[in-house]
Amino acid sequence: MGEKNAFKIKSKTKRLILFQIVRIILLISVFFEIQARRWDIVLVNLLVLLLTFLPFFVEKILSIHLPIKFTAPFIISLLGAVFLEKLLAGVILQVFLGILLGVIGFILMFLLYSNSRVKTSYIFVAFFSFCFSVSLGAIWEVFRFFITTYFKSGVGAQSINYTAWGLIFTMIGAFIASTAGFIYVKYRKNGSLHKLADAFSKKHPRFFSNNEDNPSYIQELIRKGESDALEFKSTLRTNLHTNKRDKKMEYSVMKTITSFLNSDGGTLLVGVDDEGKIAGIEKDAFKDNDNFYRHFTNLVKDHIGPEYLPFINSKIVPIENKTVLMVDCDSSNKEVFLKSDDVEEFYVRAGASSVRLDGSKLLEYVNQRFEKK
Repeated sequence: MGEKNAFKIKSKTKRLILFQIVRIILLISVFFEIQARRWDIVLVNLLVLLLTFLPFFVEKILSIHLPIKFTAPFIISLLGAVFLEKLLAGVILQVFLGILLGVIGFILMFLLYSNSRVKTSYIFVAFFSFCFSVSLGAIWEVFRFFITTYFKSGVGAQSINYTAWGLIFTMIGAFIASTAGFIYVKYRKNGSLHKLADAFSKKHPRFFSNNEDNPSYIQELIRKGESDALEFKSTLRTNLHTNKRDKKMEYSVMKTITSFLNSDGGTLLVGVDDEGKIAGIEKDAFKDNDNFYRHFTNLVKDHIGPEYLPFINSKIVPIENKTVLMVDCDSSNKEVFLKSDDVEEFYVRAGASSVRLDGSKLLEYVNQRFEKK
């Protein structure tokens, strides 16, 4: 777990350094363009500078971690667009821009479409990503048209007369990117995009409409098996070996939830055994589901804390004539300790299990993960 966390932190550090370098370059460019009184180019530079913050806003708003292999090409492409605008012919630049927008559009459409209730069709993914990219390209051309008209000068190598041609070449680039994306996801079933979509659906099921109400979605989760973002528990309080109530079972459930909160979030299914067989929460022998749910909520309040309830979304879902408790946990913005008998313990995810951290490892993890939140 330490190596995995260290890798994530190193990746974030590299990305932050890359973004800062690009911003410094853009600010230097803005300074020289102001000296030359090329106000149209100044506006373009400032726009691109604002776009460098876009990935961070996406992560903050949607709680999505964007790997450096996706964000790095994005920021480098933005930087390239600024200087290619001056150095290269309009045809090359617009095709380049179209490919960039096409790649971004395809990734977004693939993530959203692959986690919807509609059966995934890669042709539709490619088509909608093409439309998305062309729309962004049109907005860019309108922006260029506006500043070219306002400042009575061309932005870079192209003039106002090439706006329509610029959009055409952007469409060509978007078509190239959408086609390449279609081929990639169709023939690389276990490629990076599939893994990203899978991880996204596990960590953020509530981002999509009513997935938690869909038994087929639960069954699909079960088929994928336990992972760092998914765990199964047969019961909430009953030891199936003794058929008696066992506080160790309750503690195990709370431990898993705590580890999700302290890591990148995840989903807990209570009523499903380690082999993926649906046993149902009926094994806990509560009077009804309301009593079961009330008991679960009280456990969270007593052992984790009521202040963390906003990070936990739980729901009882009927499936195969039984019921399963589905608990979706977001990543907490501060450290969470599991309390029991006046003792506090700290857990994180390590693969498909929850691991306790103590001493220097606990301090190091808390400082690295929560100091900036």
